[in-house]
Amino acid sequence: MEQKNKRSKLVGHQMSASTFFQSFFGAFFLLFSAYALFESESSKSQGKIYEEAKPIKIAEDENIVHVHGKISASPIESQFVKPGNYISIKHQTEIYTWADNVIDHGSTSRGNYRPRVVRCDLGWQSEMIRPEKTEKCKDKTLYEPTIKNEMIHPKDAKIEADGKSYFFEAHNLNYSSNIQSKTLAPEDTILNGFFADDRYLYINPSCANKGIEGCERITISVIPIPKVDTLLIGKFKENKIIAMNEETSNEEEESFNENHRDKIYIDTDTFEDTIRKFNKENIDRKKEFRYTGFFGIFIGFFLCRKFFIYYLTAKFGSIPYYEDANLITRFFIWLLVPVAMIGFIIFISYIPIPVLLLFGGVGYFIYVKYNKKSL
Repeated sequence: MEQKNKRSKLVGHQMSASTFFQSFFGAFFLLFSAYALFESESSKSQGKIYEEAKPIKIAEDENIVHVHGKISASPIESQFVKPGNYISIKHQTEIYTWADNVIDHGSTSRGNYRPRVVRCDLGWQSEMIRPEKTEKCKDKTLYEPTIKNEMIHPKDAKIEADGKSYFFEAHNLNYSSNIQSKTLAPEDTILNGFFADDRYLYINPSCANKGIEGCERITISVIPIPKVDTLLIGKFKENKIIAMNEETSNEEEESFNENHRDKIYIDTDTFEDTIRKFNKENIDRKKEFRYTGFFGIFIGFFLCRKFFIYYLTAKFGSIPYYEDANLITRFFIWLLVPVAMIGFIIFISYIPIPVLLLFGGVGYFIYVKYNKKSL
């Protein structure tokens, strides 16, 4: 009689609307956390991709290679930069013009939503904004920059190692944090009618003192060719180092330090130090995902607990140990579930799919055989 009461008490968790939505959000937490964790564990890190690179002296066409040596190239210049040993020159133009300024006030302390406010304000804009595409500035003047955004790279950049020279695509570089862009020195600047302050070139001196509608300013950044031996990791093709993925890296990059694994990686560290750095970053990233996955799965199971209890008691009649357990013991039971699930996800992320199918087939065979015996 007591057992029957326990069962009826557990089954009595009716799937009300609140329980359903709670379980729905719990299932979302479970699936999202499990997916993020699996992606983190199974995806190939940048360090693992670079780890497979071969020394260039023993490499064949289409191999991923690494080479450590001295970089050289013909001097490059622009209308604002005197000829120098640079691997990149960048011009970026901003215009002081009208643009939509969206102010989102969010919600009040009582949860009431306050609508966003859109104003037409003057400010420095790095992109040309057409008035007809704005919300509040349709009647304003369109200002086009006189100087276009531009990136300049040497066409004959090469690296010398082991007595040989290898050309590489300077416009397809993924710069490490050891190689930073810097502001051009005044003695290397050509003003060309512009006016300079500490950071910008202005089209007229009034623009430097205060913002005037239609003013234009330019930022000049350069990356000098490293004076120390430099590491390149890329694809080897026809005695040249090219981007690892030619399809996605055939266009000029738009920003410095773009973290794009398809490009040629450049660093001033050695190959071994670079691999160690990437592997450490990968371990730290996986730790963060594991902690996040644990809490996500735990929250998901906690939100779904009523649904699982309802389903298990309806299926099996009772849940061994759980019914007689106190609150603390039940908490630890639910704590073990995400730990076990995370362990399983980490396990399957390193096991090939055929092996998983084999495990599944063996498990199904044992299950069927056990059911036949019980019958």
